[in-house]
Amino acid sequence: MQGSGVVVALLKNGYEAVYAAVEQHLLFAQTAAIMELYNHFVSLLMEIERC
Repeated sequence: MQGSGVVVALLKNGYEAVYAAVEQHLLFAQTAAIMELYNHFVSLLMEIERC
């Protein structure tokens, strides 16, 4: 369970260890969010161009 791993890292090693525990998941989520924003921006430009 990922959530409990974060809590254990925080309790045992401090807040510095939390980033190491969630780094890959965080990068994946951030990349997906940027791709979603790009998709919406391109869709908006295509819609404006159609008008």
